[in-house]
Amino acid sequence: MNMIEKLYEELKYVFEPELAVNIVDLGLVNRIDIADDHSVTVTMNVLKNTQKADMDCLVKGIQYALHSVDGVEAVHVNIVSNPPWTPERMNGEMKKQLIG
Repeated sequence: MNMIEKLYEELKYVFEPELAVNIVDLGLVNRIDIADDHSVTVTMNVLKNTQKADMDCLVKGIQYALHSVDGVEAVHVNIVSNPPWTPERMNGEMKKQLIG
């Protein structure tokens, strides 16, 4: 398993507060970048009505989860609105459970 795969696996322990679904299966993570200084940047969306307190909780959860991976020196989270999140970004099984 390469480093990016390890990071995605750790992010499966971070749950979107309203839906109690992990952010990877929900399709909120757009990308993960690793810099030469071993800092990690997660670029992600949040759901449309996510409150600031929930965003702060997500960021802290991401930082906590990724700092547990050997070699990660720092974690940065960029929350973006473009491209917007849509239900099509969920993995197939999660889409069936939540939408039907």
